[in-house]
Amino acid sequence: MTGMTTVLPYRVHLQTDSADILELLPGIGPLRAKRIVEFRETHPIENPDDLTQIHGIGQKTVDGLRSLTISEQKTE
Repeated sequence: MTGMTTVLPYRVHLQTDSADILELLPGIGPLRAKRIVEFRETHPIENPDDLTQIHGIGQKTVDGLRSLTISEQKTE
């Protein structure tokens, strides 16, 4: 068919997206977004579970973000 476009959903990149973009995630407001940005300056975010190391972000929040985010993956 002509004129058809496939649109893929945008997934927020936990390691590189700005605080403004991180705030769009459910359960992540300005303070948590700022904490994520500060955390990743010294700790690479390799998977969403790394967010549980940040004060105020628990496993329930992380579980809700899995399908909405991408992060760095280790390559061995």
